[in-house]
Amino acid sequence: MDTSEPESDYLSAYEFSFTAKLPPQAVDPRANVQREAAPGTGTRAPQFDVFYPWKFDAVPWAATRTPEPPVSEQPCTIWGTGMLDQIPAYRGQNPIAPDGDVALLIPKLFGDEGFPTLPQSPAWPSP
Repeated sequence: MDTSEPESDYLSAYEFSFTAKLPPQAVDPRANVQREAAPGTGTRAPQFDVFYPWKFDAVPWAATRTPEPPVSEQPCTIWGTGMLDQIPAYRGQNPIAPDGDVALLIPKLFGDEGFPTLPQSPAWPSP
């Protein structure tokens, strides 16, 4: 079966991006599915191919890429830095090292105290 995937044992987000396409006349079976499961019902893991009927194609990036800004100036880093104080285990820590690279963060608290979680939303649909 030809999956149109690149011939490689290793994929990196630095080398490929992926496109997702719904084939013509295909209907996504999850469209209009009730996604609010009552607590204690259903399973947390899907019991079906969650990617069907979508097709995913790996798209190699061009050989030359524009240089990226320093880690401390990248939009994801800026956003993540602002969100970090919302996680008690990492509150008050700076994710950017003095050299401008990513710093190693040490969790101060573990379990629900350090990493509080909310129920999954939307919930997995029932099989």
